[in-house]
Amino acid sequence: MNKECSGISRERYELDLNTVCKELRIFFDEKMKNCPELRILNENFPELSYECVIELMAESYLKQNKRLLFHVQSLIEITEKLHLEQYLSEHELQQLYLGILYHDSAKILSTCKFDNQARAELISYLLDDQYGHSLAIQRLFLYLGLPELSRVMRHNDQDFLTDRIQHRLFLVQLMLNLVDRLDNSGNQVNLQEKMSQVKNRIGKIEGFDEQAMELAYQELSKIFSFLSQGKIDFIRNYLEEFGRQANQPLEISVVGRMDGKYHPPTGNYADTSSALHIAEAMSKMGWKTTIWHGGNFPRECHRNGMIEIIPANQDSIKNGELYSNNPDIILVEGLTSIMPFFREERGKKHKAFLALIFRAFSGGKLSEQRLHNAAQADEIWGVSNAVTKILNQQFESMAQNPPTTRVITNGVDHEIFKPNESLPRTKGKIVYVGALKSEKGLNLLIDAFKIVRQIIPFAELHLIGSGEMYGSTTEQTNEDGIILHGQLSHSIVADHLRTAMVTVLLSDPKLFETFGKAIEEAKACGSPVIVSNSGGLPERITSPEVGTIITELTPEEVARVLIQWLEKDPKDITYQPNLICDWRIAAIDIITAYFQHSRINNYN
Repeated sequence: MNKECSGISRERYELDLNTVCKELRIFFDEKMKNCPELRILNENFPELSYECVIELMAESYLKQNKRLLFHVQSLIEITEKLHLEQYLSEHELQQLYLGILYHDSAKILSTCKFDNQARAELISYLLDDQYGHSLAIQRLFLYLGLPELSRVMRHNDQDFLTDRIQHRLFLVQLMLNLVDRLDNSGNQVNLQEKMSQVKNRIGKIEGFDEQAMELAYQELSKIFSFLSQGKIDFIRNYLEEFGRQANQPLEISVVGRMDGKYHPPTGNYADTSSALHIAEAMSKMGWKTTIWHGGNFPRECHRNGMIEIIPANQDSIKNGELYSNNPDIILVEGLTSIMPFFREERGKKHKAFLALIFRAFSGGKLSEQRLHNAAQADEIWGVSNAVTKILNQQFESMAQNPPTTRVITNGVDHEIFKPNESLPRTKGKIVYVGALKSEKGLNLLIDAFKIVRQIIPFAELHLIGSGEMYGSTTEQTNEDGIILHGQLSHSIVADHLRTAMVTVLLSDPKLFETFGKAIEEAKACGSPVIVSNSGGLPERITSPEVGTIITELTPEEVARVLIQWLEKDPKDITYQPNLICDWRIAAIDIITAYFQHSRINNYN
C-alpha cells in the first residue's frame, strides 16, 4: 500500500470505507501488473476480479459488519513492514498479495451475481460452505489450472501443519500463514498468544498425533521468532532443509480397466477411458498420475511426463511395484478383490489414501464378498446419488463400520461437447448413443419409433454405437427411417447431438445405469434428453427444460413423449450446459477428498 495510506488506523477506515477501497485498488493496480494468475482469473471469471472482491468486502462490512476488508489492509501493511520484497521475487510477492486478498473470501465470492446461470451454479459448487473457506478457495484456483496458487491458499492450521509434516510447504504458503497469524480481522495480536490458540485448537482434532503437533508448533514458533527479527533468509534456508520435497508433485495411482480404443499407427484415442480423463485433468492441477490397467494399451502411450500408462493385472500389482513411488492416492475403479491387499500393504509403512469408485454397477447390488472387500477402502465413491444410496443400504447390513461414501460424478469434455449455433437442429431427428443391446431399451425405442413415424413420417432414428443387435453395420437406412452409424469419433457424435431434437436412453431399471455419460454429453451439446427410471439416469434431469423421465416403459408412452419433443419449434429448445459435470470437477472432488482425509490422518 502506498506511503500515504500506511499507518492509518482501522477506525478511520470504518468512518470512510471509500478511502480503504480506493487505496486497495491503487495498490493492486500497481503491484499486480502482468500477474499471470490474475490474468487467468479475469479471463475466466471477471466477476471475481480484485475490484469486485474489494467491493464485495465493503458491502459485507456494511451489511454484516464483516471486517474482511480491514483484515486484507492490515495484512498488506504487515507484509510491507517486514520488507518481504527483499527476499521474495516479484512473482512470489504477487502470489502472496493474491493469497492475502482471496484467502478468506470464498463465502462472499459464492454470492457473486452472474448473468449466466450455469456459471453461477459452477462457482457455488466450487465454493460450497461445507469445505470451509480455505479448501473452497483452493478448489477455485484448481479449476483455473493454477495448482501452485491453490497450494499457497493452504494456510489454515490443519492444512499448513499437514503440509509441514509431509515436507510439502512452499515459501509463499509459509508467508501467508505467518502474516495471517499476526492479524485477526484487522487487529494485530500478540504472536505467542495467537500461537497458543492455534495449538489448543489443533490439539483437539481426532487422530492428531500430539508429538507431531508439538514438533510442528515448535518449528513454527522458531520461524515466527526469526520473522520478527526480519531474518527471512533463515526461513528460506530452513525451508530448503526440510522442504526438499515441496516441489515434488502429488501423485495418484489409478487401478482399473481402460475401455478406450487405441488406433495405431496414428496414435489417436477414441472413446477414451475415465482413467485417462482423470489423469489429464489432474496433471493440469499439478498431480502426477500412473494408470495401472488391464487392456491392450501399450506402455508408451502417455500424453505427457505427468501421466504414465502401465499394463497390469492383479499379480503384477501385488508384486509391490505400484507402491514403489509411494503414491498419495490409490484410486481403484470397481476392482474390489484387490482392496484387502492394499489395506494390508498400507498397514505396513505406506500412507496412501485408498479410494474405491464404482462407475459400473450391474444389477444395482454387490455380492457379500465384494461388499466385504469394498469395505477395506478409506472412502467409496459412486458416480451418482443412486449408487451411493445402494451402497449405504447394503453396508447397513454389515456388522463393521462402513467407509465414508461420497458422489464423484463422471465428466464431460466441454471442449468437444458444447452447443454450436451454426448447426441448426434437424426436425424429427432422434439420437441414441451407446451399446446396441436390448437391455439398453433399444427394442422399446424402435417399437416406439414405429408409432412416431405414423404421426411424423419424416422422423429419423440415428443409432450410434455397436453391439449384439446390429454388430458393426453402418450407414444403412431402411424404410422405417432408422440410420445405423456404428462407432464414431467424439467430434462427429457431438455434431449429431447438437442437431438432434431429442436424445434417448431407456435402459431397463434392472440394469441399473449408474450415470448415463451419453446423456450428459447430449445435454452439454444443448440436446433435450429422455431417460428411463434406471439407477442414476433420473438425476440427469434437473428441470423440465432439460428433458423427461419415463416411468411407464411402454412403446405407446415412449412414443407420446417423443412426439411432444419432436413437435416443438427448434428455436424454442434452449439449454445452458451443466458445467459442474466436467472431468476437471471430478479431479477437484478427488483432490478435495484427499485433502479432507489428510487433515486428520497424516499427522501420526
